[in-house]
Amino acid sequence: MFDCGVGGTSGRFALLHHTFLPSQTGNNHWDLMFDQPDGLLTFRLLALPVPSDPRQGHRVTAVRLPTHRRKYLEYEGPLSGQRGHVQRVAGGTYHAKKQDLPHQPHVSWQVDLRSPQLDATLILPVVSIHQTCLVTAHQWCWHDGTMED
Repeated sequence: MFDCGVGGTSGRFALLHHTFLPSQTGNNHWDLMFDQPDGLLTFRLLALPVPSDPRQGHRVTAVRLPTHRRKYLEYEGPLSGQRGHVQRVAGGTYHAKKQDLPHQPHVSWQVDLRSPQLDATLILPVVSIHQTCLVTAHQWCWHDGTMED
């Protein structure tokens, strides 16, 4: 998933709110994107995590999507082909390092997100494209009331 060496990897990330008009086909969701050498590693989140006990974390359902173009790190606006509209709600830097935890059957990644809008620590399992997974947020903190649900 992440292209990294022993110490992990760092790069840019973006969180986009992807919405659809009633006349368009699709369900509103969030796209979480991580810059990688071959494009943006992308996950569709069906909901955003809510702040909770960091020891337990809060789990949200996600689907790994095909690699996206880098323009989506900055892009906001309508998508071609009646595919909805995206609004960038957070963007900054991430650091990812591999986690091999005994209570988890698969390797996963701890990803720390830092931006002016959001600080978060996530556990992302290694999954294939189009595979559904649970993302665990051990920290999810909006700054200045941004996106409080």
